[in-house]
Amino acid sequence: MGGLSLLTIINQWLGFFSVRNQARGRIYSIVGFIANFYLLYVGVRLVINKQLWGWLILLAFLILFYFSILNIIYYFTDKVVKWDISPFIDKILGGAKEEEEALKTVPANGLYSRDQVLDTTIFADYEQRQNLDRLFQQIKEAKLVSSNYGQMSHFKIKDYLAEHSSIEANYPGTLLPYFDIKYAPNGLVIYGGINEI
Repeated sequence: MGGLSLLTIINQWLGFFSVRNQARGRIYSIVGFIANFYLLYVGVRLVINKQLWGWLILLAFLILFYFSILNIIYYFTDKVVKWDISPFIDKILGGAKEEEEALKTVPANGLYSRDQVLDTTIFADYEQRQNLDRLFQQIKEAKLVSSNYGQMSHFKIKDYLAEHSSIEANYPGTLLPYFDIKYAPNGLVIYGGINEI
């Protein structure tokens, strides 16, 4: 019980700060790893006192110890182990799908599948490129663009690069808060910015 209380206190304490998921995962991994040994202590004491519950608690310790080791490997290294059953459990519980759904950003201009979008080439003169640079700086100052590669680990970035030629720092991309396409005498013109003004 002491380990759970400690995790609750740490969770509340971290809630006061803007701690990234990676850092928070590392802290929880260390605390969980140490707190798990309390189960070992309780289990051994119960087995010594010839209590059946002791064996169940020792089994819980082994299972939690296995996942603690996996967490430490995941959060502190870029390695993947063959004996990791987490993806299998995640698939059964549907966690990956929920995570993907939560990460989707819905643009105000609508959702389109790949076959509904036409490939195009955009031509920009020097002045338009300067406008794009200014727009990028505005979006960056408004903290609407990140440059942390989608918080991917080095291992995930290497995996991505094995299938793709490059990866942008703001992966998976940044939507403009406002954009529109209007007709002009020499073709279509894209208007975009922080807002319509």
